[in-house]
Amino acid sequence: MASHKTVNKIYVVSVSGETVSALREQLVQNGFYFTQIESSGGIIQKESISLLIGIDQARAEELLRLIQTVCKRRRTYIPARTETVVLQTHPLMIEAEVGGALVYTLDVERFEQF
Repeated sequence: MASHKTVNKIYVVSVSGETVSALREQLVQNGFYFTQIESSGGIIQKESISLLIGIDQARAEELLRLIQTVCKRRRTYIPARTETVVLQTHPLMIEAEVGGALVYTLDVERFEQF
């Protein structure tokens, strides 16, 4: 198992379930280690995955470029959430932007690998 020399940043990357396979593959190919946490929610109630990625800040730009390349935003139509009986049989569709990634950066005060 390869050891991490320095981990001073944690990136929490939240992506859609549709995109996560391609992102995981690229992360592994580029030597990034991650922990995956599954969740769901948001306006369209679809699967969402958060990846925790511990890195040396020197690799931050490389990581962010990789995420930006893989996780593209796109437009799609989703059923609107309505309470009327008429619309339940023929749902009203609304256009929504999906995909992409949310990236949160956290400082690491201390890192130990056992």
